[in-house]
Amino acid sequence: MNRKISLLVGLIINFSFAFAQELSVKSMREATQDLSARTIPCMDLNNVECALVKVQIVGEGVMFSGNVMGDVKYKGNEYWVYMPNGSKRLKVTHPDCLPLEISFDNYGISRLRSKTTYVLTLTKEQPVTPIIEKTKTGYISILSDRKLLPNDLANKTKKELEILRNMIYARYGYRFKRDDLFNYFSQFAWYKPTTSDASVAYNRMSSIEHYNIDLIKKYEK
Repeated sequence: MNRKISLLVGLIINFSFAFAQELSVKSMREATQDLSARTIPCMDLNNVECALVKVQIVGEGVMFSGNVMGDVKYKGNEYWVYMPNGSKRLKVTHPDCLPLEISFDNYGISRLRSKTTYVLTLTKEQPVTPIIEKTKTGYISILSDRKLLPNDLANKTKKELEILRNMIYARYGYRFKRDDLFNYFSQFAWYKPTTSDASVAYNRMSSIEHYNIDLIKKYEK
């Protein structure tokens, strides 16, 4: 592997901030057969029955913010979070992870409905640790200035490859629809989202960047 790219990939993988892991959404769905929101109700400030989001994640000490009503109930790796009818977002804070902002619309649920139970499953992943400020420009320039070689991508995990590919989109201001990618790149001062259209960002790229995206995609399969 090219020595320069090896050094920077090493910094990406080995340099660690205080956070050991990242939260990500594995799935979110309406639990049509689960009547908990009706049988164990919680009322909002207008005395209307709330929706219930059962958040499944291993570990205690997880906190939730947004339109959360009443006390969150912990039931053995499942948190019961009551939210008013029409709620669209939830913020999850885990003691060992970066906070995660979840937009329900990204998972096919435009807004929560009263008296309805939902199951939100979260996972904790070992991240590709954040790129430190002094190396971020250098790494982006490698992706933009020359065609990657197969050896550059050998032995990279699927997560690492995904970050590398989307780093090019991030450079051209793509506003990621996935919460995990948006939160990841929002850590960096150079990320300035200007478009929600991936094709706009793609058309701003050079032929080298198009080549590198296609090559990375082959290794992601």
